Amino acid sequence: VLPVDVAHSEWLCTVIGSTVPRVRLGLCLISGLSQAAVQRLLSARASAAFADIADLAQRSGLAQHELACLAKADAMRHLAGHRRLQWWAASAAHDGVPLLDSDTANTDWLPAASLGEEVIQDYASTQLSLRAHPVALLRVRLTQKRLMTASVLNTYPDRRLARACGLVTVRQRPSTAKGVLFLTLEDETGQVNVVIWKD
Repeated sequence: VLPVDVAHSEWLCTVIGSTVPRVRLGLCLISGLSQAAVQRLLSARASAAFADIADLAQRSGLAQHELACLAKADAMRHLAGHRRLQWWAASAAHDGVPLLDSDTANTDWLPAASLGEEVIQDYASTQLSLRAHPVALLRVRLTQKRLMTASVLNTYPDRRLARACGLVTVRQRPSTAKGVLFLTLEDETGQVNVVIWKD
């Protein structure tokens, strides 16, 4: 799976390659970005590749908040570098005046975000992350609390106390289940199905 990218992504996710097919995430995943804005971006990209974020903004006619959506989704990394540099460049794209004079325009002082911050931003902007599973970032602490991974629980003996945690990916309470709640927890190793009885 390849990340969302203004240079390669279409509106929808696409399968690319034939011998080794891969999925390129689509711009439709970016929270707050309209299809009309993406169509302007795609039309501008069809004529020539974008030189930088200012070029993208000018040729596609994207508004400041639309550029911010792209930066938050880390979709312009090849144009400006890491996510914080994208935000910096996007915030100046419409002004026509650099945020810093040429003597101090070096952005080496602007560090890249940590892995945890990147994952949080990925989920906030696209509801997923290709960098790491959020639960993996907490695994050391979870292991200290004796919370097991899904892969361990898949081999765990029946009728023994087990502890697990993860993102709730499915929550169902069918009307025919007499109040039983079914959950699916997801961690970095797989899924755990949980049955919660009414009593």
